[in-house]
Amino acid sequence: MGRSGQLAALETALAEATGGRPSAVMVGGEAGVGKSRLVRELSERSRGTGARVLTGGCLELGAESLPFAPFTAVLRELARDLGAGGVAALLPGGSGRELARLLPEFGSPAGPDQAGEARARLFEQMLALPEHLAESGPVMLVIEDMHWPTSPPGTCWPS
Repeated sequence: MGRSGQLAALETALAEATGGRPSAVMVGGEAGVGKSRLVRELSERSRGTGARVLTGGCLELGAESLPFAPFTAVLRELARDLGAGGVAALLPGGSGRELARLLPEFGSPAGPDQAGEARARLFEQMLALPEHLAESGPVMLVIEDMHWPTSPPGTCWPS
């Protein structure tokens, strides 16, 4: 309510992305002003047009750390919708074994991490997923609560 201008701007960004021009938008504001509601409204409208909406969020955990939390949530959503095999089929080589570092549904990780190589492969696979999903229609990736000021390094973005 009262956010028609902001919603129109978000819909414009989605339309550009749907037309082949990837777009990134950050929604900001004070706590309680309706950021999450605005994004939920856009997500609902986007799904109504056939877009795939993937959602994950950073967590406020205090002293604990949960690396890749928003991406694990996105991956869990995809595995629920497409199955682990369907997700793996979207990846180069058709193997999601690196994704097993985030979710057990993908089996055992490919092997021990050699000088960060496994992390780099995982990163590449997580980048490839939305790219390949977008080949069949628009994809909107929502990451909630990136602002947590008390988040230790690695809670949302790996340090």
